[in-house]
Amino acid sequence: MYWFIYGLIIGAGSMRLGTLILEGSITIPWYAWVTGIITFLLLTLVLQTFFASYEEREPKAARMALIFLGVPTLVLGVITVGAVS
Repeated sequence: MYWFIYGLIIGAGSMRLGTLILEGSITIPWYAWVTGIITFLLLTLVLQTFFASYEEREPKAARMALIFLGVPTLVLGVITVGAVS
């Protein structure tokens, strides 16, 4: 169920981004594409690690994954959004 919701969010965001690019209201430099793709892949890794650890009844490992993988992903995402603005 989590992956379905994740897919809906990613799909809606991709459609909105495509619409903004086609309208010409936003331009994205090449380095923002690179950091955005890396951020997306890291976010997917963080979510998969969190949910897998939580389902295996390892809540401490799930929290540690959010801290040690999620915080750098969040920082990289903020840098990416700042590069586009």
